[in-house]
Amino acid sequence: MYKSIFAGTVIALATAALASAAAITFSQNNYSFNKASDAALQSINIQVSGGEAVAGTDVYVQLGDGGADLGGGNTAPPFPKFTDLQVAAAGHVFTASDPQGPPTITNLAVIRSATTASGTHPATGILATAIIDISGAAPGTYQISLQNQTAGFQTDLLDATANPVPATLGTATITIAVPEPASALMLIGALPFLRRRRTA
Repeated sequence: MYKSIFAGTVIALATAALASAAAITFSQNNYSFNKASDAALQSINIQVSGGEAVAGTDVYVQLGDGGADLGGGNTAPPFPKFTDLQVAAAGHVFTASDPQGPPTITNLAVIRSATTASGTHPATGILATAIIDISGAAPGTYQISLQNQTAGFQTDLLDATANPVPATLGTATITIAVPEPASALMLIGALPFLRRRRTA
């Protein structure tokens, strides 16, 4: 009987811990970009919910398996690549007045830390914005994530005593497209008509 009560208590505590964990996710499940019509540099927002009081963060973002620098096999190209990671910025959980370290960037992984100037912030809103360059990417669908368990990197939230705040980490995909040859030919064929419309 005592064992069953103890087991029930452990399960209840574990369930409560999971229920109170912050959720760190991407703002979309899938990002779709077209190399012919979209800018080379694209922004991807990382969001957090839960409202926990946080005093610091280590934000880690990875494309594919992280590439050779982290023991992976993916490369850019064909993958898109990272150019920046903005953590402390206007409109983010960590504001523009909060200190942040420089980003450590490889083509397929980026990490950056930030802390509050004082006190804590509620963990609700945009945690970071990753900037990727799609100009050299091949058409396809690529995974983007917030951790690399093999290399021991992940996105963390830290409380006022610098201890990790329980959090679940999401994933998303990035789809790179180019116009189909038929669509491109139709567009080229329509150009004279468009010119006539403008001069009419």
